[in-house]
Amino acid sequence: MSSIVEALPATLMRNSFIRALERGVTSVHIVATSGMAGKQGAICVAVQPVSTSPALLMVSLHQANPLCDAINKNRLFSVNTLSEQQKSLVKTFSSDSEGDRFDPAIWTEERPGAPRLDAAIASIECALHSQFEAGTQQLFIGEALNVHIHPGMPLAWQARQFVLLQRDLPA
Repeated sequence: MSSIVEALPATLMRNSFIRALERGVTSVHIVATSGMAGKQGAICVAVQPVSTSPALLMVSLHQANPLCDAINKNRLFSVNTLSEQQKSLVKTFSSDSEGDRFDPAIWTEERPGAPRLDAAIASIECALHSQFEAGTQQLFIGEALNVHIHPGMPLAWQARQFVLLQRDLPA
């Protein structure tokens, strides 16, 4: 199989770029912060490890997201990887609902500034290490301060929809 590479007009390039990125599968996370700038949280599928020593990860958020300003002011944040059973939280954190998103029955804040979703399959509490602008995005590099891990399958996202993952059975 071969492919043809051509220079595309900007609109077509953007659309092709998005379609290419949608071929991959990613986990769904809630990025959260609290402090002087208030308690904020948002759904994020753009989370990547940067380094294991020191333990750094990157979160990419659209620059218009109010969470960007809150993270910059609060200087601490958490990345909570959702399990398949936590899909309902996507609607809670994606909507403009007036209700409290941080139900104390399922959120803990051991370290002020980094709310942790208790049953997330992974929660990483971070101190803001650095921040960059990149096009329409704000990139936040966080240094891990604490890590919590629970069993479960991650809530997965591909091509703007949820997908189920299947693990290979041991031979």
